[in-house]
Amino acid sequence: MNRGGDCHGAFLPHRECVCYERCPRCSVEFELDVEFDAAMRHSMQVNEETDVLAPLTVTSRDLRSNNENVQPAHFLHNEQDESQDDGIAIVKMGAGQKLKLKAIARMGISKEHAKWCPVAVATYRFWPIVTINEEQMATLTMEQKQELVDSCSDRILEIDPISGMVQEAEDAWDKATYTEDLKFVNDALKKRPEDEDFVRVEPSKDRFIFSIESTGAMDADEIVLSALRVLKDRMNYLAQEVENLKEQ
Repeated sequence: MNRGGDCHGAFLPHRECVCYERCPRCSVEFELDVEFDAAMRHSMQVNEETDVLAPLTVTSRDLRSNNENVQPAHFLHNEQDESQDDGIAIVKMGAGQKLKLKAIARMGISKEHAKWCPVAVATYRFWPIVTINEEQMATLTMEQKQELVDSCSDRILEIDPISGMVQEAEDAWDKATYTEDLKFVNDALKKRPEDEDFVRVEPSKDRFIFSIESTGAMDADEIVLSALRVLKDRMNYLAQEVENLKEQ
């Protein structure tokens, strides 16, 4: 469901509603009333080349909402041009057929049911900090440097063709997931076990990479921003409850 315009206070998420079932504050009703013959007569008035034998596809554009601020979603705005958006197919019908129904769409969260979850995959990992010890690296031959670079399957290191120096790859932050082999070769190339590492890959303590794959119900950036708003609201609610307890 897409919310059109500013409908704050007129349409609330289910967790903020006290109706315990459904009401205009947390749900919206859609009506569908499509008749094949009537639709074909209208289509022929608009386009004389209409194929009357072709099946009629009923889509989400045929749904009528009882709340002007809430309309059915069709396609994500950045995936399809509005002029080509015929809606999401619901059913196909033939001559003499008619479909009439009412549907209730209710706001909810995935904690209640997975059908309300807009996220297909959500992962995070620490931001890698790659530190190259230039002094130690200078003690290696070009063959040893190449061995060190090749040991990492993620290819987070590269050799500058001009200076011959080992440097961090431009997209190392995105590639660095498995660096155990790099650690083994790093230790093997040391002259003494107590020597400093040639290269260190450590996880950042205050930065991480968060990836979200949407189901298509919402844009990924909208999911993150909405989740942050919910978290902020809950923290504010907790802070207010703590203050209330202090006053008692």
